[in-house]
Amino acid sequence: MFKNYIKVAIRNLIKNKFYSFINIFGLAIGMAATMLIGLWIYDELSYDNYFKDKATIAQVYQHESANGIVDTGPAIPRPLEFALREDYADNFEHIVMSTWNEILYLNRDGKNIGFQGNFMQAGAPDLLELQIITGEKDGLKELNSIMIAENTAKALFGDDPAVGQTVTINSRHDLKVTAVYKNIPKNSSFGNVGSVSYTHLRAKETAAGIVC
Repeated sequence: MFKNYIKVAIRNLIKNKFYSFINIFGLAIGMAATMLIGLWIYDELSYDNYFKDKATIAQVYQHESANGIVDTGPAIPRPLEFALREDYADNFEHIVMSTWNEILYLNRDGKNIGFQGNFMQAGAPDLLELQIITGEKDGLKELNSIMIAENTAKALFGDDPAVGQTVTINSRHDLKVTAVYKNIPKNSSFGNVGSVSYTHLRAKETAAGIVC
C-alpha cells in the first residue's frame, strides 16, 4: 500500500513538472529561511553567555556636546576612572580601564603574528571571568605581563608551554606570559568577528598609565 502511494506521488510529480518544481522550490526556500531565522534567534539569545554575570557587566559611555550637538560614545577621560573609584567604589565590584580593540603584533623568536587585542588593567580577568587553562588568574598584577588566549598560545608556542615565556608587542614592549585562557566565543562582545583568531591580550598598566 505504501509503495503505491509513493508511485502515485512520483507519477504526479513527473506529470506536473512545472507545478511540482514551484512547490518543492518554495518549500525549500521556506525551510531554509526558517532555519536561518532560528539560527539568528539562537545567536542573539546566546550572545555574551560566556560571561556568567553579563547582566551586571557594563561599559561606561559619556555624552559630549559640541555646537549644540550631543554625541555619546565609549571614549572616556581618565579622571572619570578616579572619580568612580573614589566616590562610587561601593557600587562596583570591578572597575577596569581598557584601550581600544586593535591589531597587536606579537613577536617570539622571529615569528611575528597579528591578533586583535586590548591593554587592560589587572582586574580584567575577574571582570570578564576568563577561564584560565594554565597560569594564574591574577597574573596581570605582575608588571609588564600578558595573558593570551589558547589560539594565540598555539600560534606562537605550538605545543610548548607558554607561561613564563616572553613575547614582544609591536616591537616595543617585552611582556611575560603569565596565563593562557580559554578562547572567548565569537558571539560575544569580545569575539572580534573578522580577526585572525578572535583572541585578546591583557597587559598590565605601567607606571606611566595604560600602555597605548
